Amino acid sequence: VTNYFFITSDAILPPKTIRSVTAFRDDFNSWNPNNYHVACTAWGGGNNELQVYTPGQSNLFTKNGHLYIKPTLTVNHPDFNEGKLYHGQMDLNGLWGYCTQGSNSGCNKHGGQDILPPVMSGYITTKAAIKYGRMNIRAKLPKADWTWPAIWTLPRNNTYGGWPQSGAMDIMESRGNAVAMGGGVNHGVNEVMSKLDWGPSGDTSQFYKTQVFNTYVDNEIILRTDTPSNSYWSYGGFSGDNIWKHGGKDAPFDQYFQLVLNVAVGGNWFKNDYQYAYTRPWTDSSRHPKRDFWEHRNQWQNSWQGDNAAMIVDYVEMIQY
Repeated sequence: VTNYFFITSDAILPPKTIRSVTAFRDDFNSWNPNNYHVACTAWGGGNNELQVYTPGQSNLFTKNGHLYIKPTLTVNHPDFNEGKLYHGQMDLNGLWGYCTQGSNSGCNKHGGQDILPPVMSGYITTKAAIKYGRMNIRAKLPKADWTWPAIWTLPRNNTYGGWPQSGAMDIMESRGNAVAMGGGVNHGVNEVMSKLDWGPSGDTSQFYKTQVFNTYVDNEIILRTDTPSNSYWSYGGFSGDNIWKHGGKDAPFDQYFQLVLNVAVGGNWFKNDYQYAYTRPWTDSSRHPKRDFWEHRNQWQNSWQGDNAAMIVDYVEMIQY
């Protein structure tokens, strides 16, 4: 079980100088979806991910005071089977009554050149948001090949524009593979990564400069980033009109942010030049990555042992300073 904390740089001050209030806490003694925005989409997250996010009780449920965000095989859903993966339709509005992201045919998929998403999973965003403060999360990460658990934040309102113009804070991302070697380092399940995303466009995000806030895992700091002395715009070396000129010194991180918890499967997070226990089931150039992944399930399915494939969350807490 791992504890995740992120705090602003203000938290280095003695605690008695910080006035705070708990804006939201969930101990998951029961599952109350009214506290969250629950994603329902197969759009792929902008990262070529392989799952469909659902509100289904197999993917989001509580048990013994814990929230389980658990990926499951689509063929185990009563409306699907092997044949429908290849030749069927996945109409999210028809199945679950709504769809949250229609990009990349995210609301209605058809089998064809590629199959339907072979995995279902969960993605939730708190309705509560804080501007400056601390988020405490106690969670256990999945140990299952090609799972991508994430604990992060997104702005409640895209004040400065869409991602990453309004910023994002990746508190924790990990890979469920036991082996993911790159540069002589194992970037698998025993490693977590934390960063900020910010920039005028996706291909100019300066996340590598911010690796404002501290992130602790099991009381060990894994990320510390202070607000640049001038501004994020100057620190990023961007040209053109400053999209954050009407914001404060911390812009774009001077707005209210919501907590996001999800478990993706596959996607660009699993780098092609890493060495895994076996060859990555899909290639970057494949025209049918979901089919490739599914047809190599004999390689990865044994690593998905029951609830070990789930991110298990004990509690989340959002404290406003």
